[in-house]
Amino acid sequence: MKPCVCFISVLLLLLAPFLSSAQYHYIIEGKFDNSLLGDAHPFSFKDGDSVKLYFINSKQQYATTVKDHCFRFEGTIDTPSVAMLDMKKFGVKVHLDNSKYNCTFPQEKVGNNKVGYDFNIETSSFFHNLSKTLFQKSGALEAKQRELKELIENSDDSYTKNTYKEELEIIEKDLSALFLDASVKYKGTYEMTYLLNGDPYFSYDRYIHYYNELPDQVRNSFYGKLLYNRLQAKKKQ
Repeated sequence: MKPCVCFISVLLLLLAPFLSSAQYHYIIEGKFDNSLLGDAHPFSFKDGDSVKLYFINSKQQYATTVKDHCFRFEGTIDTPSVAMLDMKKFGVKVHLDNSKYNCTFPQEKVGNNKVGYDFNIETSSFFHNLSKTLFQKSGALEAKQRELKELIENSDDSYTKNTYKEELEIIEKDLSALFLDASVKYKGTYEMTYLLNGDPYFSYDRYIHYYNELPDQVRNSFYGKLLYNRLQAKKKQ
């Protein structure tokens, strides 16, 4: 064996563990704004209160305490992960990858003179932003779909009803294409394999080819198994 070939072989051998076990480093920083109720109110988060972080795709679970209205989690994960911030009586889902997440929790009025916490997450995370984009779009399209169906049902004028039907057809076409197009664009990724489960038009025939073409590491992951089980359940229906 030539010296250069031997050197490359040894180098690849040394790097193999690192290449096969890439990790994602995440940082979550949260801050509570108690401006409506004040810090002394029992509902408000204050120093010493607990915040938990747990993962739906593993048994990992962590806890920290609030200090100066803030909390922080930092760690590494083997794959992009879906986690939940558990805080007193509410929780917030966080899609984690190799990113930092700035989470703010302002108090807001929620009706009947009650106050709750809203939340906002700022991050450059691909997983988080893909999920946010897909579900915001699908939510808006589904709301329009329901509105048009109600208008069609309550319309007595045939011309107006046909106009609504034409608009509904366009909305349903866009809704049907939303996740399907994303599955082509982000084919074979952990993130898309998980998010497919949110497709309103999810079916066995629609996504079995996607599953069959998954890389082994994705197919054998929590997300691959989740997708497989959902497909099998749909197949039996």
